[in-house]
Parts: sequence; C-alpha cells; structure tokens
Amino acid sequence: MITPTRLSVLSLLLTGAATLSAQTHAPVHHAATTAHTATTHAAAGPAGCAKDVPELSPKIPALPAGDCPKVLYTITTTPSVKLDYVSPMEGPDLRTTLGLEGSSFSELYVDTKVGSGPLAEPHKWYTIHYTGYLTDGVKFDSSLDRKEPININYGQHMVIPGWDTGFGGMHIGGKRRLYIPYELAYGPNGKPPTIPAKSELIFDVELLAQSDARPEPPAKPAAQPASSDGKPGATAQPSAAPITATPRAVVMSYLSAAKYKASDWSFSISDTTIDSETIDAKQDKATIVAHVVFKGRGTYMSVAPQTFSLVMENGTWRITGTTPPKLIDPADSGASPL
Repeated sequence: MITPTRLSVLSLLLTGAATLSAQTHAPVHHAATTAHTATTHAAAGPAGCAKDVPELSPKIPALPAGDCPKVLYTITTTPSVKLDYVSPMEGPDLRTTLGLEGSSFSELYVDTKVGSGPLAEPHKWYTIHYTGYLTDGVKFDSSLDRKEPININYGQHMVIPGWDTGFGGMHIGGKRRLYIPYELAYGPNGKPPTIPAKSELIFDVELLAQSDARPEPPAKPAAQPASSDGKPGATAQPSAAPITATPRAVVMSYLSAAKYKASDWSFSISDTTIDSETIDAKQDKATIVAHVVFKGRGTYMSVAPQTFSLVMENGTWRITGTTPPKLIDPADSGASPL
C-alpha cells in the first residue's frame, strides 16, 4: 500500500519516523491513517485516540463499534524560506503559490486482528494481501480479487511511503486498516484516472509472511493429460504472476541506489519527483519521466527530466532504457552513471 519539497517526505520518513512499539497478543483497537493541515492534524497522546479522523463512505466495510484509531506518527513541515515583504499588488495567496506554508499530517492505524506469528522486522520481504479504497467508497485495487498476494521489500521504496512505514509493530498473521494522507500516497497530483488529486487512501492489509529473500513466484499449472479418445486434454490457464512493484516504484528504487558523476564530482540522489507515467497495458510497456536532485561536494544539483522505458516480463516491470541525465549547472555539461 510523495509539490517537489513536499514529496521529499519520503527521505524524512526513513530518517525520522518514530518506530511503533510492538503489538501485544491482547485484543487491540483498529486504526487508520489520515492527513491534516497544521491546525487540524490528528493530534493525540502516545496511547490516546486520534482526533479529526475522516468520515468514510458506508461502502467501505465498517469496523467494530468502539474501535479507536491511533496515530502511527505525525510529520510537521516548516518552510526554510521566510517571506519578508509582499507588495500590495500581490494577492493573498502568494505564500501558498510559493509553497511557503507549513503543514502537518498523520498516518493512523487500527489493528483489526493481532497476528499470532513473529513480530514483523524492517527490511524483510513481506507477503501481503490488501484492498485499497478512496474515502468515497470506491475500491481501486485488491490483491484478494486477483487471488494473489504481493511481495514488497519493506522500507526500500518499492511502494508509497504510507506503506513503507505502515506495518511497524505488526505480527505475522495480523490485519490492519491504514488511513494514508495524500502526502504519503500519490501526492497533490494523484494518479489519474484511478487516484484523484490529493486523495487520502484507505487500505485493509493482512501480513501473511516475511522472509530474507524475495519469495519465488507461484509455479504455473501443468497441462492436463490427454483424454481417452487420444485428443489432447485442456491446458489449465496459468494465473497471472504477481506484479510486485509499479513502474513508478521500480524507477524510484533504481534512482535511490544510483550515483552519478560530472567532471570530478560524484553525486548521490537527494530527491526524486515523478513528472509523468504512461502505461500501455496491452503492450506491457510503460514510460516514466522523472526529475532528480543530486547532492555532492556540499551542494545540490538538479537534473533535466530523465525518461525511463520499461517492459513487463513474467509479471515484473523491468527498465530497458533511459535517456542520458544532464546536470543543470554552468560548470558541467552533463552527467553519467558511475
């Protein structure tokens, strides 16, 4: 189940998010994730119920009465740039237009079932069943409908940040409801046409298993033997291989590990923004255009949009080609991967 500065929340989460204490095996309340402004975020004490929990459509399966959504963590952003003077000719929305307003948002959780298995560990491969909803009740995705769970490397940017940080404290076999604010999902632009702009997402997840290595995909069913009349038997149709990461996630994972060099400078990725994503489901092809910000020698360098071409093979998206990245800097004409 990430405006350029606001999308840098991903790196903030990986370095500053508090770890949820481990679940006990006593009954617990359900929880949810939600985003709020600086004045309406889901404030609560360490063990208290979250406030300002969004109202959900009755189309979404109801939780048992009395369950208490709790805060998994809250992030508050504070602009690093101060607006000292504004001409009377400017309108009242200048601060918003320039992205100089602070914000605060929370991810909430409800444990609908405490698992009886081991505590989930960070950076393991998780096998998960899930169903995702918009707050208006629209179900936009479900592994249960496909009858095939997905596998993610937890904390490794294969999924949206709300998922990359949403399983803390769970035990294997446990179920949880997450309310994920748009800042920890698909950002202010959404992922049209499926995910509208600034969409808060609701996920019901079940943690089935964890492992050190990526689980092998299920084997394809064998062909049925020939019938008694000598005619070939019907061949069972193989189930679709699980798609373990979206094209966007594959590109983000690639860039998170990439290093670039220009002249005698070496750069590492500081921030990444996905500008566009085009998927051709019939041809199993996809194109991603991304803006990248690098850091090296104590300075930040932006890069012209880089285009990635991907194809799907056996249910997995794979990068087949990229356009050469180009550092936007007067002293350097270009950059190439190390």
